[in-house]
Amino acid sequence: MPTYVCPFSSPEGTFRQSMGFSCCWPAQGKVEFIRFIRSDANHDHKLRILGRAITMPDGSAYQYVTATLDLALATDEHNLLISNDQGELLSTGRLPTPAR
Repeated sequence: MPTYVCPFSSPEGTFRQSMGFSCCWPAQGKVEFIRFIRSDANHDHKLRILGRAITMPDGSAYQYVTATLDLALATDEHNLLISNDQGELLSTGRLPTPAR
């Protein structure tokens, strides 16, 4: 199954629509989000994707992570895998499948 990196991942789809894309989510496969993890005033480390803030483990601030959303998994499974730039698994989670 190919991996699809979506550069138009705003939660409301406004950026996608303004660029003339009606939809960029594949019917199946994986979507990768690459984000830089910062530390906020409370020293919380959050991964922000699709309008959600996912708490990251201690020590994950100030580095890039890859969050892979597997669209083929059932909604009750952990369909989000988060790894660091070395490919080491940092965390897992569950996100609802984005609208297609």
